Amino acid sequence: MFLDAISDSEGEDEECEDDIAFKPGEDSDEDFVSDGDPEPTEESAKFVWRAQSVWDHYKPKLLTDVSRVAYLCSANPHIIDHSQDTANSDPKTLLAVDQVIVRLILPTHPHTVDNKSEVLAGLIDTFWKEHEDFVHRRGYFAREHIWVSAGNDTTMAYDWHKRYSLPFTKVFGAVSCQVTASPLGIGQAERNWKAVKANKSGKRSNLSPAKSKKQAVISASYSHKKSEARRMAAQRAGVLWTEEDFKFCKINSYCSAPIVAHLKSRQLRVFYAYKEDWEEVQFSSKGDDIHAARVSAKYGGLKYVDADKENQIGTFRLNDCAVLTKCRKNGPQKTQTKKSGSGLGYFYSILGVYEGFKEGLGYENQVESLYDFWERDWTFYEMIIDYYEKYPDPDVHIIKITETEKGEQGEEGSVSSNSDGS
Repeated sequence: MFLDAISDSEGEDEECEDDIAFKPGEDSDEDFVSDGDPEPTEESAKFVWRAQSVWDHYKPKLLTDVSRVAYLCSANPHIIDHSQDTANSDPKTLLAVDQVIVRLILPTHPHTVDNKSEVLAGLIDTFWKEHEDFVHRRGYFAREHIWVSAGNDTTMAYDWHKRYSLPFTKVFGAVSCQVTASPLGIGQAERNWKAVKANKSGKRSNLSPAKSKKQAVISASYSHKKSEARRMAAQRAGVLWTEEDFKFCKINSYCSAPIVAHLKSRQLRVFYAYKEDWEEVQFSSKGDDIHAARVSAKYGGLKYVDADKENQIGTFRLNDCAVLTKCRKNGPQKTQTKKSGSGLGYFYSILGVYEGFKEGLGYENQVESLYDFWERDWTFYEMIIDYYEKYPDPDVHIIKITETEKGEQGEEGSVSSNSDGS
């Protein structure tokens, strides 16, 4: 979205509200979401609307002067064409050039208090003249072979300017090298802190600052080299992201198309056919309504094949399939789930119903043969997988794990019938 963000940033306030207080759709972001674009009602559209609201809120902080000028100095022909389109013109981007030259270039040129304005004006004029030659491929930039590498997605912008711009220009090359080589966020600090935490974990929590620093540098350097090797291998294969990353938002490899022209008419349901970490929990006899709602949202409406009833097809009750159940060691109502601690001993089983079950009536008032309570073991998930393998549903995507990976984080495997591979 970087390219579209540049063209959409006109008219925003310079100041951004406190990060902690921001919530999409509240009064704190009313300056960023137009009155003509209210929050949609559909879940998929609502997600995109909220993501756009968050981006609009933080955009003034993310689009710094350096990032704006780096956009203007990119040697990639696609980005050059985008920046030169009058529809994408933004005065803030032009003003950012002045600020960058004041901070980065002016201090390197001799000047006094009296002639500072003249020197600065000369530097800015020179930058724009050289930028015009750069954009229109004139002068030193008229050589065709340098633009072959500029159009290569693996080419680093600062490397390109170091070779083909810096030696032949007075201001433009120096500006371009610095702004395209600058980190545009706090990612480096976050990665360094991640390395420090990794080294200070467990029994090594009392490492001295000096040792922590040395080990963090070593481990971070290793991780960086490993990541770089993986990234370069992907780039050589022409892969930066997978097609699925762009399919839903309908954007191209430069993220320059609109986020969503129109949303899909149908909503794809993704079901994880195993017990997720958040489900491994027990409660007191009061239960937890929020957890129950989350369980119902995951399982409600799914179908299964009950092998114990001659492969009868059942459905987990749509609106409220989570039923608080007590752990029992013995008796006809014995459960596989064991009590995990003092004050606990209750979990949520899943209510499955069969043909003839009346939705408007509680299960307590209906014939027992019309419903069953299911604990979430592997037999339970296999019943669901069996149904969707036998009766594929294009609106349901099943993610499962293999037999050897049960109980661990497993690989994904699809039994969905989607033709587009969603």
